[in-house]
Amino acid sequence: MRRGEMIKNILFAVAVAVWLIPSTVHANWNCSCGKSVTTKFCTFCGKKEPLPQRPTYTPPASSTPYTSQPTTHAPTPPRPVTQSWLRPKEWFYNECNVIERNVQHYSSGGYRYDRNVANQIGSQLSILRNQLSMNDINGSVRAYNELKKVYQSFVNGCQWQANMRHPRYSHVVSSQTPNRWDAENGWEFVYPGTSDLTVRRKAVQVRCDACRGNGYVTQKARCYSCNGRGRVPNPAAQVGQAVNVVGGIFGALGGRGGRRVPVPRVPQAPAEIRCSSCNGNGNQQQRVRCDKCSGTGKIYR
Repeated sequence: MRRGEMIKNILFAVAVAVWLIPSTVHANWNCSCGKSVTTKFCTFCGKKEPLPQRPTYTPPASSTPYTSQPTTHAPTPPRPVTQSWLRPKEWFYNECNVIERNVQHYSSGGYRYDRNVANQIGSQLSILRNQLSMNDINGSVRAYNELKKVYQSFVNGCQWQANMRHPRYSHVVSSQTPNRWDAENGWEFVYPGTSDLTVRRKAVQVRCDACRGNGYVTQKARCYSCNGRGRVPNPAAQVGQAVNVVGGIFGALGGRGGRRVPVPRVPQAPAEIRCSSCNGNGNQQQRVRCDKCSGTGKIYR
C-alpha cells in the first residue's frame, strides 16, 4: 500500500470517529417502542429523541388554601364618534361646477326649458355650497341628493327646437338634429367641424369686371422703337446728305475754277419720320393677363 493511500484512509477514519462520537456518547432515554436508547436516534424504530421539556413551577405548600381572585381593570372611556366624509369636499364642488355649466348650456342653446326649475337648481347650488363651507356632512349629502333630483327633472324637461337663432352667433340656426347648428342660406362656417360657429358669406363665382371675363387686359406701354417719342430718324435723309457731301467733294476736284464732272444734287429729305411701330403715338397696346382673376375670367364674391 502506498503512503498516500495510507494517509487518506487514516484521515477518513478520524472523520468517521469525530462524526460518530457525539451520537454515541449520549444520555439514555426511553423510546416509545419500549427500548432504552443511548443515541439520538432509536436503532429499532428510527424515531428521534424528543426535546427536553421545560420544568414547570410548583408553588410551595401553604397552610391556607389558595383562591384565585379575578383581576379588575379600570373601564376604558368610550371613543368619541367622529363622522368622516364618504367623498372628498372637492368632489362635491366639482359636481356643482359641472351641473352649473350644463344648465348654462341648456339655457343658452336651442333648448326649451322651464325657468322655474332652473331657478331651483341655482338655489340648491347655493345651499350645498353653504353646507360644504360649514363642514356639515349630513346636510351636504341631503343637499346634494335634492340637487340631483331637481337637475334630473330639469334635464328631462328640456326639448330641442329647430330653426332657432343662436343667441351669440349671427346667421346661425339650430338644426333638426339635437345639439347641431347650421348656417343660414348663403352663409358658411369659417371653421367647420369645430365649436367655433363664426360664419361668412359663401364664395360665388362671377365674371371679372376688370377683364370682362376674358382673362386678359390691354395696357399701354412705351414704344421700344421710338422710346415714346413717336418719331424715328429718316434713313433716306441720311443717304441724301451723304450723296451731297460726296458730290461736293468730286466737284471741287475739277480745278481751274470749273467742274469737269457734273454731280447732281439730291433734294433734302425730312430728318425724322413717324414711327411705324406705334403709329406716332409713342405708346403700344399690350395684352397681359388680368391680375384680379389670375387669367380665369371669374372671381369669388
